[in-house]
Amino acid sequence: MIYILIPVFIVIFPPLLFFLYLALTEYKPKDVEETIRYRKTRDNNHYASYNIVSYNIGYCANDRITKKRNQSNKYSIKIDSETVYDNLIAMTNILKDADCEFSLLQEVDQASSRSGKIDQIEYLTSEIKDMNSSFAYNFNAKYIPFPLSHPVGGTYSGLLTLSKFPALSSKRYQLDGKESFPKSMFFLKRCMVVEEYQLPKKKLIVINIHFSSFDKDNLFRTEQFFHVLRFIEKNYDGRKNAIIIGGDFNYLLNKDDLKMETPNWLERLPEEFYATKFKPVYPTNGHTMSSGGQEFTIDGFIVSPNVKVQQCKIIDDKYIHSNHNPVIMNFTV
Repeated sequence: MIYILIPVFIVIFPPLLFFLYLALTEYKPKDVEETIRYRKTRDNNHYASYNIVSYNIGYCANDRITKKRNQSNKYSIKIDSETVYDNLIAMTNILKDADCEFSLLQEVDQASSRSGKIDQIEYLTSEIKDMNSSFAYNFNAKYIPFPLSHPVGGTYSGLLTLSKFPALSSKRYQLDGKESFPKSMFFLKRCMVVEEYQLPKKKLIVINIHFSSFDKDNLFRTEQFFHVLRFIEKNYDGRKNAIIIGGDFNYLLNKDDLKMETPNWLERLPEEFYATKFKPVYPTNGHTMSSGGQEFTIDGFIVSPNVKVQQCKIIDDKYIHSNHNPVIMNFTV
């Protein structure tokens, strides 16, 4: 009997031990936490108008060539570090050339297996100098064992906010809508990064977001969206502050996109949103995301009534370095 049990023990025990390790080390953020700050500056110069850019950089591994490999079933989740570096350098140069007062970046990896273990946060914050920078994890998994043929491995990724002005506060808010245990060990813990800045006339609240995309029946994304909507409705005071939400909404911001065929997981913003004071702002000179040979607009902004938008446009990178185009909005408060 013992000769049977020993092989069984040898086969079963290591995976169980590893599962226990993952369970004990699971990332469990508080409802509200301070962000991780990498640099603080003291530049308080202000302007007649401001520019803000939102850019999902796709962890520098969602470039056009990689997508073609994916479509031909030759794609490996872990791409070579040279490709990641090339994309990272190119997208950093795009941000430098844009020279916005505020930059909201999504899917920024920190030494993840899926992106060559390159610290993209360190590179971005060192290359885009003289900017305040803060980071919050959306994804913090010690190891993702799926797919079994080529596991994703350790994944550390999230939202990076850069600004020319010092933030009065910078906090990570855990959003509603997430997987239960044990799936929670391997999936994202979606959040919003909320920063406050003192402008000459009033405070500006800037929120960096990235909602879920492929969850079943879009339940998580809906919960996340209404969590953020409740937050801005509660905190908006037109006399004292203005609010801008920017990021990858994974909702169709442009209603005209409904006229064309879109993936099943895509929907327009919930109808209840259009009854509020807030309005969506999206580019009209092109789409913001490419998927499966289609293009649509899911990246942009939601602004409070006292934010006057002068212009909103994409920087057309033709999806060479990411499956998203950066979106720039010029505004006054």
